[in-house]
Amino acid sequence: MGRAFSASTSAIDPAERIAFWNAGSSRIGGVRAESISDVFDAEVAHRRLDNMSVFRLCSTPHRVTMNPLAPTRDAMLRLRYQQTGETLIFQGNKSVQLLPGDWMIIDPQQQQSAINHGDVSHLWLEVPCSSLQLTDLEAVHAMISPLPLNRTTGGNLRESMLHAITAPGDMSQDEARDLARQLTSMFRKALDGLTGGRVPQSPRSDLALRAREYIDRNLHDPDLSLDQIARALGCTRRYVHKTFDGSETVSRYIWNRRLDLCRSRLEKQGEQSTTLTALAFDYGFNSSSHFSRSFRERFGTSPSSYLAQVQQAKG
Repeated sequence: MGRAFSASTSAIDPAERIAFWNAGSSRIGGVRAESISDVFDAEVAHRRLDNMSVFRLCSTPHRVTMNPLAPTRDAMLRLRYQQTGETLIFQGNKSVQLLPGDWMIIDPQQQQSAINHGDVSHLWLEVPCSSLQLTDLEAVHAMISPLPLNRTTGGNLRESMLHAITAPGDMSQDEARDLARQLTSMFRKALDGLTGGRVPQSPRSDLALRAREYIDRNLHDPDLSLDQIARALGCTRRYVHKTFDGSETVSRYIWNRRLDLCRSRLEKQGEQSTTLTALAFDYGFNSSSHFSRSFRERFGTSPSSYLAQVQQAKG
């Protein structure tokens, strides 16, 4: 869980790159690529998170057919984000042009082909339908069009996917599970908008989503507590606890989210524009030592050491 994998054709003889790429594509279901440029070059970064996968593909111009995933008991859905370049996608008897910034739902159980006339890069999120609690699969599978996401939802989803890809090393089981839960929640929001509310939620799953959204909005409040969350949602403490399905306590979820956001802030800083103490207090920690101890327990290194690694990587 949380393991990272990457591969590139850059060290492969140009005459053998297409064969190498096609042979090594099983991690994303298998592809048949055909270069339409003088020299083909591509790279993939992949991370497994609990029961889902996140990957990023970058390549020179080429045509590609993605093999359908074999039917399984738990069908999968993919969400694609076009980072750079333009791609013309064909699925079934429909086609759509993706431009930078576009999102799209992909049904990996159907054969799909695409033409990339220039250099492209794109992010993919693959999630089991059971995790999304989908009941109207036909409504989702029948759609092939750019997915309209508002700036906040799209930006949060994109940044979380990028974090999954760029985070150094393997993630711990807890970290991978937390990130998978966040991505699933955001993917579900995207589907709700796409299907016009035809993806129903159970009362408990709806409350779980509202609880996590409330927590995320109030992470800067040092007094954030189970009592406060229950009052805000109009339910009992016990019922809030139940929405977390025993995977972790509400308190642990709060502190893990704070730590994840602190780490993201450190990654974005590059240069130390704020002190670690200020960062700790900004996210509800009562002292810099509490922050440092918690950060080390979660990520295996101190915040100062992690910031130094980020600054070194950025040169």
